Amino acid sequence: MLKTLFAIAILILGPCCSACIPDPVLSDDTHIEIEPTSTGFLLLEECGFGIGDNACNFQLRDKDDNLWRLSAHMGDLVLIDLSAMWCGPCQYAATTAQHVQDLYETRGFHYVTILIDDEQGEEIELSDLSLWATNFGITSAPILQGSRDMLQSGGASYGFPVTSWPTFIIINRNQEVVWGMHGFNENTLVEAIETYL
Repeated sequence: MLKTLFAIAILILGPCCSACIPDPVLSDDTHIEIEPTSTGFLLLEECGFGIGDNACNFQLRDKDDNLWRLSAHMGDLVLIDLSAMWCGPCQYAATTAQHVQDLYETRGFHYVTILIDDEQGEEIELSDLSLWATNFGITSAPILQGSRDMLQSGGASYGFPVTSWPTFIIINRNQEVVWGMHGFNENTLVEAIETYL
């Protein structure tokens, strides 16, 4: 079933924001050309980040310039931490990221930080991801290069619903959104992870 869904996804991937994979180009023989190194949201079906929604698939670059795709982690529990480098509570949350990753990694858990802004509120560069990892001792929890294009704006239903920093979202093993929190409270976060593991 998963292989069939993946094959269908390859056929119908399309954009839902300015940072998305380009529209598939259909020729007479229905060959589809998709740029495999594009980043952003990958629209497969109706999706969103409200509780109960199917999480929107996305692909972003990590600190080593590798692509990290949400759908590659189907069957795992994924915590998304949407942070900005200039944000004090985001920095505090980052001090716990590797510890939380280490606690639950063997149970199919991923603590994924998506950085949206650098320290000046500008776009994130790959070097910023490495700096974040170094500053907060993050060695195996993924840190990804996000952008403001991925936030809900103008009524888009698929973007990340950030109204304060940091924003956390838990995506269960079926890639459904099951929990969210604005701001940071370590005890609340750990309780939520344990609930959905």
